[in-house]
Amino acid sequence: MVFERYVDRVCADVAHATQTAQEMGGLIEREVDSIYLGGGTPTVLDPGQLQRVFDAVGAQFEVRTNAEVTVECAPGTLAPAVIEGLQRCGVNRVSLGVQSFVDVEAAAVGRLHKRSTVLEDIARCAPWELQTSI
Repeated sequence: MVFERYVDRVCADVAHATQTAQEMGGLIEREVDSIYLGGGTPTVLDPGQLQRVFDAVGAQFEVRTNAEVTVECAPGTLAPAVIEGLQRCGVNRVSLGVQSFVDVEAAAVGRLHKRSTVLEDIARCAPWELQTSI
């Protein structure tokens, strides 16, 4: 529940995206072929919160059937329930924030993951038939 207000705000911003763009002299196309949920670690949200965000996008925009739907993930945040939730949301690409496969280097830049964590996450995603970028 920690992130509930954040999710409420994201959903409200998505709902008002067209109006906000118009107020700024811009235009947002209704049909989208790419969605990227990132900047931070969206996978700290619970699956229901992620679903709310994707439902808000789907209500505001026409998402093409073959759209690339990407979620940025920190290694170690891809629990089975999160993966199942992402699948239900239509996510077909995961971007893992891996700075290094060398544990000492990752630790030196403040990352909490280890090489083994990244490899476990990749293995969890493999049967999902999605693109994983690191």
